[in-house]
Amino acid sequence: MADDLVIDAPPGVLIGLVTELTLAAWSLRGEPIPDYERGEAPGRVVRPGAT
Repeated sequence: MADDLVIDAPPGVLIGLVTELTLAAWSLRGEPIPDYERGEAPGRVVRPGAT
């Protein structure tokens, strides 16, 4: 994707595109979309200056 690519569309359309791409990506993985609560989502918080 080019660095200068800009899609001139309303936010709702852009969110729809992201949703469509996300669903397609999970479909390609062959796995169900996770349904865990946000607080249970895998990840970590990285704060500046923390070691």
